[in-house]
Amino acid sequence: MPTIEGTGVGTPRLQKPENYRRAERGTLGQSTFRTAMGKAGGIMRRRIIIRLELTPQAKKALEETCERNGMTQVAVSSRLVEWFAVQSDMLQAAILGHYPKDLEGDIAKLILQRMAKKK
Repeated sequence: MPTIEGTGVGTPRLQKPENYRRAERGTLGQSTFRTAMGKAGGIMRRRIIIRLELTPQAKKALEETCERNGMTQVAVSSRLVEWFAVQSDMLQAAILGHYPKDLEGDIAKLILQRMAKKK
């Protein structure tokens, strides 16, 4: 527990405890950016770190997927988000469950037909 001592001018000053460690500059109250090596020729790419809220079942599924593929949770999550972002609006809506249950079969057929036409 920190103790208070006088500064000689009547203003109390907080004493640091013995196990006090100063946080690295720029890590409190700001978005944290990390730099990762890119795949092509060591190009540096900026990465933004975010938090995900998962259900226990989703966390377990993520852990199993990572273990099975020899990847980190960050790597799997990042690849999923990158993949999702480049999908069509129709496919994104289907993945997010925005279509009524009774139309899922029809929507799936329509999506597959459109994907086949693009090739």
